Amino acid sequence: MSKLRFKLISAILLTTLLVMTGLGIVIGQLYQSFYVNNLTDRIEKEAELAAYVIGEEGIRADTAQRFALDISKALDARVTIILLDGTVIGESATDPALMDNHRTRPEIIAVERNLEGREIRYSDTVGDELLYYAVRIFNPERETVGT
Repeated sequence: MSKLRFKLISAILLTTLLVMTGLGIVIGQLYQSFYVNNLTDRIEKEAELAAYVIGEEGIRADTAQRFALDISKALDARVTIILLDGTVIGESATDPALMDNHRTRPEIIAVERNLEGREIRYSDTVGDELLYYAVRIFNPERETVGT
């Protein structure tokens, strides 16, 4: 009788463990997707607003670094300002003069193709995986002057 009880309890515990593990994986994936989507929505709005402000003020090398630092502080996010040729002229995490050309970055290429400039990838600059979101910067005449 005790052998049967042991087998029954073992089977129930194993089934419960498998169901809980499966639920944990599914719920974890749903939560991650929900979190990334909400974060992307927030970053998209902030990037559009920052691009508008920078475009209205004029994208100039002498003010871009200050804009990047000010906007980064206000939004608590990393900000990079890039000219059309890929030259970084403003960067909140490091000196922009030390940065590589960004023209071939996936999020920049996507924006140039009129797609959503969103990419999750590893950043060598900060040493962590980041969500990148790129938008066009327009001047007051609605000409693209950067990203």
